[in-house]
Amino acid sequence: MKFRPIIALFVCLICFSLSAEAQLNDIPVIKLFDKEYYKYEVQPSETLYSLSRRFNVSQEEIIAMNPFLVEGLKTGQILIIPLKTFKPGNEIDPAKNQADSPEKNLPEPIMPTRDSLSVAASSSSVLFEKWEYEFYTVEKWRENLSDIAKRVGVGVDEIRQHNPNVPDRLSRGSLLMIPVKKHKVHTKPDSKEQEPTEDFSPKVFRKPNIALLLPFMLDDTTVNSIERYVEFYEGMLLAADSLKQLNFSFDLSVFDTGNTVESLRMVLSSSWMDRANYVIAAVNPEQMMFLSDWSAREKKYLILPFSSRIPETEYNPYIYQINPPQSLNHQALLELDTSLYAGKNILFIRTDRESLDERRELFDSIKISLDHQGIPYRELTDNKPALNIAYSFPDTIARFLSLDKENLIIPAPFPLTESNRVITLVGSAANIQSKASITLLGYPEWLALSKNNLPQLYQLNTHIYSNYYADFQEEKLKEFQKSYAYEFGKDLLNTYPRYALMGYDIMMYFVPKISGSDWKTESLQHGFDFVQTGERSGKYNRHLFIINYKPNRKILSRALPR
Repeated sequence: MKFRPIIALFVCLICFSLSAEAQLNDIPVIKLFDKEYYKYEVQPSETLYSLSRRFNVSQEEIIAMNPFLVEGLKTGQILIIPLKTFKPGNEIDPAKNQADSPEKNLPEPIMPTRDSLSVAASSSSVLFEKWEYEFYTVEKWRENLSDIAKRVGVGVDEIRQHNPNVPDRLSRGSLLMIPVKKHKVHTKPDSKEQEPTEDFSPKVFRKPNIALLLPFMLDDTTVNSIERYVEFYEGMLLAADSLKQLNFSFDLSVFDTGNTVESLRMVLSSSWMDRANYVIAAVNPEQMMFLSDWSAREKKYLILPFSSRIPETEYNPYIYQINPPQSLNHQALLELDTSLYAGKNILFIRTDRESLDERRELFDSIKISLDHQGIPYRELTDNKPALNIAYSFPDTIARFLSLDKENLIIPAPFPLTESNRVITLVGSAANIQSKASITLLGYPEWLALSKNNLPQLYQLNTHIYSNYYADFQEEKLKEFQKSYAYEFGKDLLNTYPRYALMGYDIMMYFVPKISGSDWKTESLQHGFDFVQTGERSGKYNRHLFIINYKPNRKILSRALPR
């Protein structure tokens, strides 16, 4: 798989607006961070090579502004193409620009210099090799790899090492990474000496550099999975536009991490990653080990939005885990005031199709907590008897509902289809004992139930806990949907959570924070409240919503006080 770093530098952030003037056969022009770009729809038979020729820009620059091109160029795609003169041999060198830019004096996490690493090489081991690359664009039809190797002065085997699966003959327009310089990054064998000793609180940067690492080219993924990451990125772009209006400034670089440690290693070895202060990443568990080790050694802050199962957070103080482990949520729910349980008629509902996952820990822990506090409860199990015996589980539930006090019904964790059935059974029991006052406790995945379940969720005064929630009846969500549809020409994916909202909220929270601003905004879907569980652990987001489907058909959400 070829490594194609995708870098999008948002200077003073992105602001979309149509230009009154059009060029190149009336192709619309838009403004991005005070520079003009073409907004172009791909036509049949066009290639990256032909577009680079037509618009007089390099293929790398087109890919940089359109990261979805890692999946290939397709007819009908809308591209943002730089409006500037490109001359072969005059490509912009990001590393050189960085050295000459004002950002070079920005505060950065302390790290050993290459000179000090070289001196210490005799008593250290190599962590990884950092390569610098030049890009070679094939301009002849069916050019031989051996001829290219001779032309650039690099061996064929070495080119293959950095461009896996490259064929012997390349078609015109193909892109190769040519290794030109290698640095060895060393680490001392004594891990204790490598442990950071400074304050791990987030560093402030006048103009932070943020790297976004996403697996756009996972070999074993589905198109839908890739679309989710693209939507996450698009949400970040909308946040960029909002932040620009508030006069925030930052640089954002986007990289494809692939699905292997080697592909991630190549990203982290690139010169672009040297300037990153914060890294937002989605990687698989195998890559996570390597990324966490790199983060701790290089003192780079990691923002991890997607997984709740990241063991590395326990011992890496540079990690911000957006989606916390379920155990943290369960601890918060168990610490609720006993008034939630005391004085109520508590019924636990069980069947033979219960899930034995992390949610079971909460179910069992609530019962243990009630036993410890001396609060009575009853377990009701849907044990289906022989076929010749009349049996109705809703009737059984109804018999144990109280008319004198609130009934708190706590189902065991089930697969979603079984949860759907249990909700229906409890709803039937409520119809039988219509004067009973009922509150039903539910699990986060219930928010993904179909609209057909809503009447029963309202009827049962259902309370659901979740780390994220978006009410699309709110005006701010309606405005976001309109903006998203206008800018990207499509609707949000029907997923839970919504990935565009996640990307938007993360940018709107972290950019002001790491820029040293006290400015805060109301989130669309995610809340943030970070806590460390150990002296050297990373930070977990412990913000938890309680969503209440009320009998008057209103939905209320509140943050659980901590």
